Amino acid sequence: MNPITQERLTCDVDLVFGSLDQPMKLPDLVVVETKTMDGFGAADQALASMGIRPVSMSKYCLGIALLHPELPANRWNRVLRANFGWSRVLPEQTGQGRH
Repeated sequence: MNPITQERLTCDVDLVFGSLDQPMKLPDLVVVETKTMDGFGAADQALASMGIRPVSMSKYCLGIALLHPELPANRWNRVLRANFGWSRVLPEQTGQGRH
C-alpha cells in the first residue's frame, strides 16, 4: 500500500521586486512552486505533461540580481535571461554611475 503523498503548490503572479522608490514589475508570468517529499507529485506530473520543465530558483536571489546588476548573479544568469528578459547592464555602461 502506497502512503499518501503530501504535496504543496503555490502560484505567484504579478511579482514586483524592490522598494517604494525602486519598484521592478516582472513580465507577465506565473511562478509555480511545488513541494513534495520525492519531487514528483501530481502537480509535477501535470506540469511535465504540458512540457513545463522544473527550474531551480530563489525568488529572493532573482530579485536581488535584478535590482543590483553590480552584484554577481552567475548562478541565476540562465533563469534571468530565459524567463525575465534580463541582461547585465552595469550603471557605468549606461553613463549613470552611482553617486
